[in-house]
Amino acid sequence: MSNVSGPDSRTGITDELAVEIAKLGMVRESSEMGALGRLTELAARAVPGCAGATTIRWSLTDPPQILATAASHPDLAELTEVQRVRREGPSFSAVLERAPVSCDDTLVETRWPDYVGAALRRGVRCFATTLYENNQVLLSLGLYGVLPKALDPRRLAVAALLVAQSGAAVTNTREAPGGRGARGGRPGEGYPHPRHGLRRRHRLRRAQADLPDPPCEAHRHRQAHRGG
Repeated sequence: MSNVSGPDSRTGITDELAVEIAKLGMVRESSEMGALGRLTELAARAVPGCAGATTIRWSLTDPPQILATAASHPDLAELTEVQRVRREGPSFSAVLERAPVSCDDTLVETRWPDYVGAALRRGVRCFATTLYENNQVLLSLGLYGVLPKALDPRRLAVAALLVAQSGAAVTNTREAPGGRGARGGRPGEGYPHPRHGLRRRHRLRRAQADLPDPPCEAHRHRQAHRGG
């Protein structure tokens, strides 16, 4: 009988994904900034319904301050900047309350009006933020979908596992001799962004899967962008 396991139907974690998750926690595989970048890229690919992701490392001060960021798309790096300037948004709320934050449909969201308006102009229709914290590191992982309710709460265990592994890696790089911490700066610095925006990347992924883009949703995205 083979000892090779297949996908876990409860979490959607395949053997290949399990290997990638395990690598997130390896000190020799990454600097601190590299760990944030790999977490962001892997979350955008691995979490069901996720079209893009952001990662923020926060200070452990009160209130927490943004220290370093990574984003899978330029549009999402801009949303992190909106939160930094306004000092409010889902990531800020999550770290202040030390609790996950989610939104099933950005069109009916009433919290953080400036952030929501910016998100809609960039085609974000749902989002979720999860956290990892220990006595040295505080990370938030933001997930973004381009369709309402695309991020199924029952499948977000993958995101929690990813951010925990990356948080352990960041902690280990800080403790390791000669470890390289993430440099400060404006959100999005230090990690190469794909050239395609969030909505175009989503259309490309749907085309590769041979699935048509829903015309009503695409129309509303364009109208929201024009009205921005």
